[in-house]
Amino acid sequence: MFDIESPARIVGRPGRRFERPVRTAGHIPGQTRIDSRPDAAREDRLATLVGALGDVRYAVLCVQEDLEEVSLGFPPFTPAISPPLTEARTFLDAVGALRKADTDLRGCVSALRETVDAVLAVDPRSRRRREAIEGLDEIFENDRTGHSAVHAMLDEAGKVLTYANSPVLTESNGYFGATKKLLDAYRKEAERLNSLCIGLMVDAADLLEKTGALLPASGSAFLAPVASMFMHQVDALHHSEFEQLVAELLDRDGYRIVRSGGGSGDMGADVVAEDELGRRVIVQCKHFQNGNGSVGQPVVQHVYGGAVAMHRSTLAVVVTNGRITGGAKVWAKEDDRARLIDREALKRWCEDGEPLSAVLRDVS
Repeated sequence: MFDIESPARIVGRPGRRFERPVRTAGHIPGQTRIDSRPDAAREDRLATLVGALGDVRYAVLCVQEDLEEVSLGFPPFTPAISPPLTEARTFLDAVGALRKADTDLRGCVSALRETVDAVLAVDPRSRRRREAIEGLDEIFENDRTGHSAVHAMLDEAGKVLTYANSPVLTESNGYFGATKKLLDAYRKEAERLNSLCIGLMVDAADLLEKTGALLPASGSAFLAPVASMFMHQVDALHHSEFEQLVAELLDRDGYRIVRSGGGSGDMGADVVAEDELGRRVIVQCKHFQNGNGSVGQPVVQHVYGGAVAMHRSTLAVVVTNGRITGGAKVWAKEDDRARLIDREALKRWCEDGEPLSAVLRDVS
């Protein structure tokens, strides 16, 4: 039903009042783009997937409108009393409309799952992206069963309503009148159709909310650009933006961000993160405009003290876009107190896309 490679093909019926999202190639709405990123291909891929997600949302809106039309088309009736047989045609038409709505809604779920899987494939180790979709697990699990309980109930309703709609019952002047059993079954299926319609409307609203929550406009990081930046762009950052960049790089490499952003009493930890085994890393970020500056031994001692205070096994790391003095390197290397990422190592991590584990192997 959907093609995430060509999101423009996901359309509803002509005449829909819903506006589709406007896309700009290579740019994710709601994100500030500084020049370009080293990994432009992955950024452009994510921009395409933003469009695919917007198309899924549009398709769900179309299903909602269809369901509203079905709901408004139901003839009024009292649940305790069977509707007139002359309304059987209306209910029978509703069976077909609800079957289509259920099929379309399941198609939206499948398209959403494909889009989510494609996003995770672009940035496979990112923890923030995986955490953003935790609420979709139940929806996706139901979709994987390949069975629609709604279709099964609609099939049963269709059998009863087809018979209730028979001209023999309505045009025989009562000679072939409907039995009480048929009227009871007719009333039951009319009530069931109304309930199914309400249930599908609830499912559509839930899917619409969850899909919208993944879009950048909602503030979600699910479709944020993959962490990467040229060094001249790093040099132009504010120190708080530099801390955020380091947190995003850690996330890219599979770390869960416990805290991002330092302050008074932070024990030298601007960023605190955990790997998949729960081992903590605390990072002191030192940013210098244009990379002109150096980190001395006191900074390393400060972050090491914070790591020891947190837990003996915590790894202390200093990251800077400047250089690190010889005295700081000697002190950090003694007893493996801390790991130091200077400008050259930061370029490997940030611009070249090497994982933190590879960078740390080659630094003190």
